[in-house]
Amino acid sequence: MTKNIKQNKRNKRDNGTGSIVKRSDGRWMGSLQVGFNEDGKPKRICVYGKTEAEAKRKLKEKRNEYIKNNGVVQKNISVKKWFNDWLEDTMKLTLKPRSYDAKERCIDKFIVPALGNMKITEVTQKDIQKLISQMSADDYSYSQIHKVYNTINQRYKQGILSREVFYNPALGVILPKETKSASSQSGFALSRDEVDLLVKKAKETYPNGTPIYPRGDFIILLLYTGLRIGEALALTWDDINFEQKTINVNKNVTTAINRDKDLINPKTKKPYKTITVLQNSTKTNSSTRVIPMSKMAEKALKNIQKYNGNKPYVLANSRGNYCDYSNMNRMLKGMLKSAGITINYSIHSLRHTFASMLFSKDVDVKIVSEILGHSSVSITYNTYVHLIKEQKAKAVGLLDIIDF
Repeated sequence: MTKNIKQNKRNKRDNGTGSIVKRSDGRWMGSLQVGFNEDGKPKRICVYGKTEAEAKRKLKEKRNEYIKNNGVVQKNISVKKWFNDWLEDTMKLTLKPRSYDAKERCIDKFIVPALGNMKITEVTQKDIQKLISQMSADDYSYSQIHKVYNTINQRYKQGILSREVFYNPALGVILPKETKSASSQSGFALSRDEVDLLVKKAKETYPNGTPIYPRGDFIILLLYTGLRIGEALALTWDDINFEQKTINVNKNVTTAINRDKDLINPKTKKPYKTITVLQNSTKTNSSTRVIPMSKMAEKALKNIQKYNGNKPYVLANSRGNYCDYSNMNRMLKGMLKSAGITINYSIHSLRHTFASMLFSKDVDVKIVSEILGHSSVSITYNTYVHLIKEQKAKAVGLLDIIDF
């Protein structure tokens, strides 16, 4: 049997240095086995060059890199592909729909435009610092800047663990100071007088006794429980215990990007841009909680039960489904305007108002944090720091009336 004289000749090299072979497309390929994959198949480093010398040089560099970096051979891949592969292969399995949308937004809107065409091994601390500084100069919120930084940091940390890179360029990047607290913004929390006006408006009726706002008790319930809107929309009557006067918070309704193109809006004949998703879990582990039911919340719930008691969801619409957030917000805006309240409050302002009322009654910050379902007391403190300072000043002021 004669050998094919046209067969590409493989140059034999010393053990541990790999091999070089000329491919049918004219390029030279260098190959070095560096162990085995989880499936038992050989794990190889492959490089390519226009000439044999170039392939040899690249293979030597990769081999030295492998030895120098304790078995790490960095991927020669763009930031865009590396982050998008991670999003699709890993994040989709671990993140809730809304969190996945937020992560995708960070990558598509900020990371890819700034770093996307660079190789993952080329990105430096200086490149990331430039992105963060530019976002700060463009007046993006501290929260948004922090999300972008965390996404980069998280990806590179995982890249180190999977031995795709050996250096995290996010280390040492300086974030801007969080100068504005949520409590300083317009529409943060209603005053005591505004609460009274809103509650009065929610209970208002026509001359024949019919409520002007049939679901006004929804607003009162949010105002006197501090529930996130998603938590409130997910409540079922099984979660309400009138005997023990408690509310069990264990689910969440959220809005996410519609990724199912078969879900068509019958009016526009196009796929919905967003969909409402019921999650059988809350925002965080701390958000799953049992909260006490105040007298105002109890009364609101019993009023709601009169017209919604046969529907599974507490805050159900006329069709029995959970209400739409935008409809709830529109109702609140209408009630505020009718009550003569001109500040631009939102549904989330009701949660802040509830917390403010607790602090005005000198409730400890740790208890407030637990009722609100914050993941840490520091979040509660940072959000309501101005109220806590007022509480402390009030406590110290009491010394003036103590007769020693």
